[in-house]
Amino acid sequence: MILQTKRLILRPWDVSDAEQCYKYASDPDVGSPAGWQAHTSVQDSEMIIKSVLSKPETYAIVLKETGLPVGSIGLKFHSDLADFDDECELGYWLGKPYWGQGIVPEAAKELIRHAFEDLNLEKIWCGFYDGNEKSKRVQEKLGFKYMWTTENVPVIDLGEFRVGHVNCMTKKDWQIQRINHFEGLLDQISGAVKKLDDAYNEFETLSPQIKELSEYYESSLWRKDFEDDEAGELPKELKRGVLSEDAVYDLLEEIKEIKEKTGCFSE
Repeated sequence: MILQTKRLILRPWDVSDAEQCYKYASDPDVGSPAGWQAHTSVQDSEMIIKSVLSKPETYAIVLKETGLPVGSIGLKFHSDLADFDDECELGYWLGKPYWGQGIVPEAAKELIRHAFEDLNLEKIWCGFYDGNEKSKRVQEKLGFKYMWTTENVPVIDLGEFRVGHVNCMTKKDWQIQRINHFEGLLDQISGAVKKLDDAYNEFETLSPQIKELSEYYESSLWRKDFEDDEAGELPKELKRGVLSEDAVYDLLEEIKEIKEKTGCFSE
């Protein structure tokens, strides 16, 4: 399985990646916060690729720009947190030179989509050790909900005990996040259309959002959200304008007319 995002390719690890893996996983600042020892050699990385990183649903995070892996992300089944067949645990690490660029959230969003949509899982667990603020922020940004904290968690690879924090996301959580996201896009684009005068160049900057909304409206995910809403399975307080078939269709048709009239959104 190969997954893609705007900047990334998520693909299985290969032993030929050992040198690139060692380049980043040999840094103690990468492994220690996650609870594993820094890789000691290229041969060590090759062994870990074979024994750990080759497991199902484990992916190298590859930059499209270079074609080289800079980190790892994966779904672990039947772990300490994921007890049931329809659950998994999300884990990740990233080379230090690429911290702060939104790479892990971008990769994780696609892997979460894959878990819920393609693998039909119901729940994803994720955790971090006390003091790992970067991982905490990633999980908050992704929309994971805090579950509990455990004292004296054994970190076997490092021979120590830590405080562990556990977060979780259900398929329903993910669905509501998705609807809220596209509801925001709908409001943003609708507001721009209403204010449209002669500032077509400014309006054209919304092309990525319009494309994203259009793709969602034409996808099976929108149909699933629409049907769940019709069945009364979504929270009553949820804003649901984006689930109005006429509202989205009419807006996209209006944008199409603007494009034809002004030449905006040219490919």
